[in-house]
Amino acid sequence: MDSGTSQAFNVTYSDPEGDAVIVEWYVDNILVSSGASLTFSPTNNDVGLHVMGIQTF
Repeated sequence: MDSGTSQAFNVTYSDPEGDAVIVEWYVDNILVSSGASLTFSPTNNDVGLHVMGIQTF
């Protein structure tokens, strides 16, 4: 991705028992957001490869 652009990420989730689900978004193993979506907008400092991940609980 180029600096100054953005990319939206979304996740759909459910719990079989109907319990609330918490979603956390990580970039390079650093928590950056929570909720069902994340918009990643890199800056010039973000040039290079990154690992995007989510954790649900």
